[in-house]
Parts: sequence; structure tokens; C-alpha cells
Amino acid sequence: MQIMSQKAQLEAAEGKNPAFDKLWGTVKEMWLKMIGLYIVVTAVIIIGFFLIIIPGIFMVKRYFMSTYVMLDHKNLSIRQAMDKSAAMSPSTDAIWGVVLVGILFGIISVIPVVGWLIGGVLSILYSVAPALRYQELKRLTA
Repeated sequence: MQIMSQKAQLEAAEGKNPAFDKLWGTVKEMWLKMIGLYIVVTAVIIIGFFLIIIPGIFMVKRYFMSTYVMLDHKNLSIRQAMDKSAAMSPSTDAIWGVVLVGILFGIISVIPVVGWLIGGVLSILYSVAPALRYQELKRLTA
């Protein structure tokens, strides 16, 4: 579901209408590679957090766009997608904006009674923002 969601976000950010059969085709074609990417990026970030937190924070910025890179360039290896994501990250601090807004919506969810609803709705509405940011960074670093 995560792969389909991110591919749909990427296609919507490109102005395309995502179709279920194409999204499912992407999952069938790339599921193993994407799971490998998720595992490697998560491991790198966790190791970075164990190394006095600061490296982990930088790893989040470096590899935040790696899933969109891999979905956009299907022929890349896990390492190449991570390297391309890292190459995009120093050009701007705009990645932090997307990450921090997502954290803010998570914090809103803690508000008693209606926080979960407000945070959930805002998160759904904002879900395409990382893909839009990826498109912007792709244009800037091209």
C-alpha cells in the first residue's frame, strides 16, 4: 500500500491521473527493491540516531526523497537512489519544511477529543507535499 500511495502522490505531483492498474503494476515490478530501500534507509537513520542523534537528523534530510527517486527512476539500485536523494538534499532546506509540518500534524493529533480527526484530515490533505517537493528539487538539481 505504501508503494502505491507514494507512486500515486508522485504521479499527482506530475499532473497525471494515477490509475489503479498502473499503480499495482509498479508494486508488482518494484516491491522487492522498494522493501530493500525502506529497510536500508531505516537502518541508516536508526544507526545515525544511535550516534548521538545529530547524524540521524542529517540522515533523515539526506534520504527523505529516496523512495520518490526510486519510483521515478525504476532502473536505479538502492544505493543509487540513496545517493541521488543525498545529492538533492544539500541544495535546500525545503525538505525540513515538509518533515516539520508532518510532525506538527502528528502533534495536533494529541489534542483531546477532536485532535485525531483534525490531524488525520490535515495529514491526508498534505500527503502529496513530499512528492511536490521532490518535483521541485528535481528541477533545481537537474
